[in-house]
Order: sequence, then C-alpha cells, then structure tokens
Amino acid sequence: MCPGYFKIKAGKEASVGQLIAWIGKELLKGPIEVSQLEAYNESTENGNWLGRSFIVSQQGQWTVFEDITGFIYSEGTDAWSRLAKEYDLVVAGYNDSILLGRLIIIEEGKVVREFFEHEKDRSDDVNEGPSPYEDDSPIGQWSDLEEFVYDETYGYEVNEGTLYVFKDDS
Repeated sequence: MCPGYFKIKAGKEASVGQLIAWIGKELLKGPIEVSQLEAYNESTENGNWLGRSFIVSQQGQWTVFEDITGFIYSEGTDAWSRLAKEYDLVVAGYNDSILLGRLIIIEEGKVVREFFEHEKDRSDDVNEGPSPYEDDSPIGQWSDLEEFVYDETYGYEVNEGTLYVFKDDS
C-alpha cells in the first residue's frame, strides 16, 4: 500500500486554485465527481497512470488531496512550502512496498515538522521539529505513519470527491 495525502487549511476552491498554479502542468481530466474506485478507472488507461491524480474533498476547515499516484514523495520540503504559502499544510504518507514515509507540517507558512525515511536509501532521511499531533504516538520510523495517515483526528478518509489528473512529464 502507498496511501498518502496533503491537505491545506483553506476552502476547496482556493486550495485547488493554488494546486493548479503550483503544479504547473496541463489538466488532463477534471473536475470529475468520483468514488475511489471510479478515480482509479478515470486516472488510468490500459493499467497505466495518465498522470498525477488527486481526489479532492473538503473536510471541515481543510481541503484534502488524496494522492493516488505517489506524487507526494517526488517533491521536497521547499516545494511544499511554496504550495502552502501562508496557509497551514500537512503532507503525510507511506509506502510499505518500498519502505518509505513522509510527514511535513507547515503552519502559517513555516515548516514546523519534517520527517522522511527511506529504509533502502538513508541519504535523505530527516526527523526534525516538534508536532502537536505526535504527543501520544511519536513518529520515529516510516511505519509509524500508518497510524497517523488513518487517524480521524489529523488524517483523512476520502471515499469520494473531485478528481483532477495532471499531465506528468517524467
């Protein structure tokens, strides 16, 4: 599994606008209202991803972007800071097939927590900053992110939402 998401503490329209400007890629599909299963079908052709795909939903004060293609691991903290601008942003995910996890928490445009671990390549590992979300269950290795990702207090649960698929030049 490789669940991952990022969320911006702002309304859906503003957050999607920020994403479109930040990602800088052609929008191939979207907005399309979908379930999780439909999102996969709409985002692939003959079993191959069409591009970077996100299911977007509003959850309270947050706009949540479920990353269904693994994009969150390809961008560094500086790039996520540019997306956040002055907003709060959380990036969280793990991939148990390649043993990797990422957590970035940005509050009011400032990085307050950064965690990245790739068990097979430790050259970029980082574990810095306090997080109010980790009082009871600190994150010390990539596998600790499973609980964080799925916890209803600070995680996500996207069963349906608005699909956006962006061209991926890589």
